[in-house]
Amino acid sequence: MLLKSNGIGSMIVSAIAFAYGIVGSFGGRADVGDEFEAAAAYVNQNGGLVHSGLKANLTSHGGATIRGVVTKRPVLRDDLLIRVPRSLWILLENFPEFASVELPPSCNGTTPVDPDTIKLVGALAAESALGNRSSRYEYLRTLPHLDGFKMFHPRYVEGSVRHDFAALPIVPQAVGLQQIDTALKVCFEDWRHAPRSLVADISWNHMEAAYAQFRTRRVGIDGSIGAMIPAMDMFNTDRSTHVNTKWHVSKDAFTQRVGASTLYTGIELSDNYCSTCDNHLMLIIWGVYMEDNPNELVEEVDCSANAGTASSLREASQSVLDLSYEGRALATANGWKAPRCRSGEAVTHRGVAQGPLRCSLARLAWEYCAGFWEHGLHRPSTKLVPWGRTSKAISKSKAVSLAATEGRIVRRRSGTSLAEIENSAIEVPRDTHRVSLLHTRRL
Repeated sequence: MLLKSNGIGSMIVSAIAFAYGIVGSFGGRADVGDEFEAAAAYVNQNGGLVHSGLKANLTSHGGATIRGVVTKRPVLRDDLLIRVPRSLWILLENFPEFASVELPPSCNGTTPVDPDTIKLVGALAAESALGNRSSRYEYLRTLPHLDGFKMFHPRYVEGSVRHDFAALPIVPQAVGLQQIDTALKVCFEDWRHAPRSLVADISWNHMEAAYAQFRTRRVGIDGSIGAMIPAMDMFNTDRSTHVNTKWHVSKDAFTQRVGASTLYTGIELSDNYCSTCDNHLMLIIWGVYMEDNPNELVEEVDCSANAGTASSLREASQSVLDLSYEGRALATANGWKAPRCRSGEAVTHRGVAQGPLRCSLARLAWEYCAGFWEHGLHRPSTKLVPWGRTSKAISKSKAVSLAATEGRIVRRRSGTSLAEIENSAIEVPRDTHRVSLLHTRRL
């Protein structure tokens, strides 16, 4: 099953800056230094600590320019980078009015979402709606906006992107998550219209944004629904062999430290999202395509499927990717699972709706299907071959038979239910820095 304590290793939800701090070609906010300084000041002024040798900067990942944290000066091995006291966490016990509220019947048992999660997300939405009147404003203003999520996260797939990539298992799974959101909206409207409602003055847009923020940033705490922890949002992810920080949660504080080696000036700080997640899971949970992900996809896909606005899944994917000799050679040299997307108006520039998501799904489709499309293999290979090289570079012995399904998904990911995706959180054992992804309730 996906969400076991020993199944999804070292990971950090703070690194969602990788997905949500996107700037430049993906059209996000560029005031990264100001946001990091604000979050650091909020923690430092309220009993916590953010190391003075850190600063925000624009960094390059996967062909996109994104927000990251780098060192301003050398930071020694095991130095404390962040300490955030429990009182600053977005945790249900820190919002006692919401913790004690009675939700309408439509909020109980109609979705896989725990009622306590609904309460905490309501508290987060209400607090965010206060703007600078909130005591948590300096942290909350650093959180991503809903429009940003809708550009790149599969949960919000729609229109031509949904139709063009419908053959990928991630798309029907995303549609199922959208159905959960529809039920959550009914719950919210009933709660908003209840007598003396704590959410009477906010809209579904506030609530929907808060759900997105919480789902992608929460850390599992003592088997509860989890918490969001300020100042851990800005570290980007990397493959486990390149990660240079470690973190721990106790009952009183969250702490993050430098890993096994001193970090010199200008080094970007990183931590794992998930050491065993393939790119299907990286995308459906966090909206991130990790181009050097060492984990293999497990589903099978009809790579000859038709598409919506394109003639086929292959055309929809290849129209986005940089399949020039140079693009393929770059991917091969760097061990990427798929070539990067072409720079251009149709893909990622000038605010094209869901351009970043189209790019991610095109790369995912290539990862599934490149071997079938280009070399006749029944199961796509992860090894890329530039134009002009022999197809013998791909081992046909690794091919897996693909049933003829005329666009239908052959096999759903075993054990990865919508409920588990919906209720995933980060869990940190108290006696170790090793972290794991757990579902917070067994449903």
